[in-house]
Amino acid sequence: MDAVFGICGKDWVVIVTDTAVNRSIFTLKHNEDKITDLSDHKIVGTAGEVADRTQFTHTFSLDIVYHITESLRFETISTYTSNDSSGSNDDDDYEMYDLGGGLRLSARF
Repeated sequence: MDAVFGICGKDWVVIVTDTAVNRSIFTLKHNEDKITDLSDHKIVGTAGEVADRTQFTHTFSLDIVYHITESLRFETISTYTSNDSSGSNDDDDYEMYDLGGGLRLSARF
């Protein structure tokens, strides 16, 4: 079973995931990184089937890098993620969960 959860405060966010890759009763890997950097101030933690998780995060991070500017708010990126995963073909449904967090740079002291 995969786990991803996060907490946030006024000007910080923490996202935590487990590092195990399990298949049935076997643990295939103990040091999998399930947190992906979208930019210097935005991250996403994922949980789910290995192939779905890696394909989704790879495709999504490339979309963010090549098609969307770095200055977009995280709410916009979240909406894009939701629409992208739900609007995919029936053959391309992802069995995974994602949790994102970011820091607004305009809130600096």
